[in-house]
This record gives sequence, C-alpha cells and structure tokens, in this order.
Amino acid sequence: MKIHEECAVFACIVKNNRAFDYIKYGLTLLQHRGEESAGITCGGKNYKTIKNTGLVEQVFKNVEAVEGDFGIGHVRYSTQGLSDKAHAQPFQEKYKGEDIALAHNGNISKILQKKEAVFSDMTDSEIILKCLINEINKKPSLWTIEDITKVLYKNFNKGAYSLVIALPERIIGIKDPSGYRPLMFCIAREGYFLASEDCAFESLHIHKIIEIHAGECIEITKDNYKIQKYCKPEYTKQCVFEHIYFANPASSIFSKNVYETRVELGRLMAKEDKVKADIIVPVMSSGLAAALGYSEISKIPMHLGLKKNKAFRSFIQPTRETREKIAVEKYIPIKSVIENKRIILVDDSIVRGTTMMFLTRLLKKHGAKEVHIRLSSPAIINTCFWGIDIPYKNELIFRKFKDEKSFAEFLGAESVKFIPKKFFNEVFNPEKWCYNCFME
Repeated sequence: MKIHEECAVFACIVKNNRAFDYIKYGLTLLQHRGEESAGITCGGKNYKTIKNTGLVEQVFKNVEAVEGDFGIGHVRYSTQGLSDKAHAQPFQEKYKGEDIALAHNGNISKILQKKEAVFSDMTDSEIILKCLINEINKKPSLWTIEDITKVLYKNFNKGAYSLVIALPERIIGIKDPSGYRPLMFCIAREGYFLASEDCAFESLHIHKIIEIHAGECIEITKDNYKIQKYCKPEYTKQCVFEHIYFANPASSIFSKNVYETRVELGRLMAKEDKVKADIIVPVMSSGLAAALGYSEISKIPMHLGLKKNKAFRSFIQPTRETREKIAVEKYIPIKSVIENKRIILVDDSIVRGTTMMFLTRLLKKHGAKEVHIRLSSPAIINTCFWGIDIPYKNELIFRKFKDEKSFAEFLGAESVKFIPKKFFNEVFNPEKWCYNCFME
C-alpha cells in the first residue's frame, strides 16, 4: 500500500570534513518527527548513503563517519506498515556519472492517483527523484534551480513537500507552492544548514535563521547561498498540525514559536469553560503547554499526575497493536496527586482515541472523582493528504459520535470539550493554514 509520511530533513555544507557528524546530531534533535528509520548521504565528489530502520543512535551506533563537507539526512516513520530499510531515505542515484541524492518531508500521493502504475511501489521521494532525472536529462552538475523547480511545479504543484537535494558541490532546498511543511535555513559559524525545524540548529554558533516560505527555494554552495521565489502561490496552507502536535516546543516555524502557541491555545480553551475542578493534569508531554495556559486563566492549579514511562508516541507507531501496547505502558499515575480529585485532563488532540480512553480509566482506577477532558485543537474528522498519519476516516474516533456528550460517555469521562473554533481561528487564520483535518 502507498506510504504516507511525516518526517524530517536536514542538510548542510560545512567548513570542514565533518558534515556527517553535524547531520547525525541534527537528526537526533529531529527524532520526534520519525522514529522508524534514519539515513545520511554524505561525501565529496562521490557520495555514500548509510540508512536503516531504527532510531538515529541505533542506525549510526557502530558506523564510521563518512568524510565530506556536505550532505543530507532524514528521519521517518511510515503509516501503513512499510518500515523496512528499502523505504528509508535519502535516496541516492548515479546519473551520467555523477551522484545525486534526495530526501523529502510531505506527501504527493493524492496528485499521483492518475499517474502510471510504474510509480505504485515507490515512495514519494523516489518518484520525485525519478521525475527529475527523467525530465532534466543532463548531468546533475549542470542542473539549474530553474530546471528543478520547473519539473516539481509541473508534476507536483498540488502536493506537499519540503525537500533537500544533494548535487555536486551544491545543496538545494525547496518548499512546495502552498507551504504545507516547514523548512528552515541557518547561517552559522560552522557553515550553512537546512532543517525541518530550527531546534536542529541548537548546537551551532548561529548568525541568522531564515524561514523558507511557500514557493521558495534555496541554492547553497560552500561560499554563498541564494534564496528565490520560483512561483507565486495561489494560496498558503501551512499545516496546523505541525504546531498542535509534531513540532518540538523549542522550535519556531511558520513565523510562530511552537511553545508559546500551545500555551495560548490553553488560555483560549479556558476562556469560556465553566467546569469546576480541583486540579489540571496534562498528558505528558503533549498537553503540558496547553495545561499551563489553561491553569493561568482558570486559576486551577496544575499538577503532574501522570508520569511518562517510555519515550514513545502512540500516534506515530506503525500498527494498531503497537499503539495500544504503548498506550498501556507509557504512563504511570501518581496516586497521591489524583486521588479524590476532580481532574481536568488536558491534551493537544484526539485522533484514534487509543491513549485517552486508557488514561481516563487509569485516573479513575487510582481514585479520581471526576475526569473532564479538554483538547487544544478542534475535533479531527477528516483525513490528510499532505503528510500526516491520518489515512482512513474510520480510524478517527470522534466521527463515530454525534456530539461531545456521547463521546465523553464512551471514554468514561464526565465531559469532553474541544477548543471552540472561534478561538482556534484567532491563533490560526483559516485563510493561511490547512484545516482539512477539521472539516468534513
């Protein structure tokens, strides 16, 4: 079945031969975006690609660093079971005697439904690379930024992609015309860097960080860089789920700080909520920032009533069985905090409902008098075609219920409330952000 991805890319050109080390560390800081596979393409005139399933530290644990001053990297999770080494990125090809490699974050599958069956078993990244090679038809060292963006716009202009390409002595970064996925550029003492989030630049001596916007591309050499707009976007549709769920709280993407945005959503959740409770308990760590904002407005104290046991996120695991097992194992209740308390349980979203049902029962099992669930996003009721793991409508739990009251009964909670759309719109202007997952 076709792969849909939520991933991260990283690329650099540095002033020494340690590009491999910079990429490896950058991918470690982006590990939250994909935990199934990791890969690095690095070198000088000739590239070497090392990739496999597993976390970054596992994949490169006993690997000798590849010498070279530039390269690209990728972390990934699959959403429909294909998590083998063959589908790990980057993808490297030898064409007309020269190496080229590509890594991609996003999804182009929706616009490929009418394409030839030859693409049916390829990942999006393989398809993009094959199209570039087939249509440009000259040595990669001769490819221009105009050649590349012309092919992408012709074939994939309605898809979502933030991608990095390694060409001889150059790195290219490109964002799709609608700007669904983030892409950040860093000028540092150590060199030039690209990444899905700016948290990946944490260890660098940073001079300046620039966000690559919708319809923009960047060409980087060892001595310089050039950012240009290759098309005029018809509309901008930044993925709202990046801020709600995926991005690191330390990151600033789409011109907003992720942590501050989540705190503000919590404040807005509490604005008209009249529920009476003794404490607020965040789902760690996805609900922490929103819980802080909710507590600030409601004046209800926040306590850490749930300790996270394992560093896994059930939503991004590849199978239902894995998700359910992790949901059971990853939280430990702190009974002294929750016993005989009316609790507001705060999280960022409910997709499949695996974790929330378990947590409601867990809190009550350990003495909670009431559990009121509050979510800092609207109800997710539709699929995503642009890179988030929401492949089937029948997996979206809220679609099965007529209202919040019946949903609360199903979860075993006293109440469930999603953030009102009018407040959500104050933070995310629907004219500029993709709301598809919240719309029928």
